Amino acid sequence: MNKRENNYDLLRILAAVGVVVIHVNQYYMITTHSTDPVVNILQEIMEVFTRFGVPCFVMISGAFLLKNPHNKEYKSFYKRVFVKTVLPFLIVSLVFFCFDVVMLAIKGGSFAELALTYLRGSQYNLWFMPMISGLYLLTPIAIRFKESVSNRAFGITAFVWLFLAIVFVNSGKYSFFYSFACVFAYFGYFMVGNFIYENLKGKINPAIAACVAFLMYTLRIIARMTGMTWIFTGKNVYFYPTIVIGGIAVFVFFSNIRFPFSLGKPASVMLCIYLFHTFIFKIIQKVIGNRIIVDSAMTAILISALCFVLSFIAGVVFKKLYGKLIERKLL
Repeated sequence: MNKRENNYDLLRILAAVGVVVIHVNQYYMITTHSTDPVVNILQEIMEVFTRFGVPCFVMISGAFLLKNPHNKEYKSFYKRVFVKTVLPFLIVSLVFFCFDVVMLAIKGGSFAELALTYLRGSQYNLWFMPMISGLYLLTPIAIRFKESVSNRAFGITAFVWLFLAIVFVNSGKYSFFYSFACVFAYFGYFMVGNFIYENLKGKINPAIAACVAFLMYTLRIIARMTGMTWIFTGKNVYFYPTIVIGGIAVFVFFSNIRFPFSLGKPASVMLCIYLFHTFIFKIIQKVIGNRIIVDSAMTAILISALCFVLSFIAGVVFKKLYGKLIERKLL
């Protein structure tokens, strides 16, 4: 069993916060179209400086899963992943789907279109769970490969893989978010996270990493606000060069700091945040409508905080109920 490390638990929590902010802020950016330049800059900062969330979560997963040699045993590892990740995802997806089918029956609409959004992973941003499950599927293979080559060869493979992902993702296309094209693309982040954890942890000045991250995200904001997006963008935001380098720099930063407080318990709920937050935000939207508190930036901040807290509560309740069902062998 992996020992908790406070700095990475903190990063897990901040990554989940970032993902919530991204989705809430995007909604208000699209629907309000503020003409206030200060509000626009604040929302651009929220849009860009939170993009470390998904890459860092994937790198954390790679850091800890690939360092454990026991995870190369297919049967035991896959059984554990199915119980801890795949089955909860399937249960929550089924509940969401049933809810949407009921709403569809009330309001009308296309069942085929609804089913397709679930297959694509675009409904409630659930694409993340099949993607991370795909990476877990590759974990035993990656560990066996890692053990068969030198540390240097593994590091080169990791960074070349991520570079090729940037090239291919931004020059091609794939229809389903959970397709192997997506899983193999994020596999670069997965391996890079482990290489950094085992080779750069405690060896890099965190201030340098922070400056690199700040520079990359600032360049991204400038590109967005000046229309020069062709320089720093592509077809998938998590594989824009500035976002990739910025995300790696954030991970390096947290790999080289010490955090004195234990956050193991709240950090263990963060995967549930990914599951629940978009559904909960949709409910919040139904309740408050398009009301704006002060301005769209402040509204995005306040609603993000509310959405995160409610998602966290939902995650805690779900984990307890799910744990009891597992203990009683009802699942």
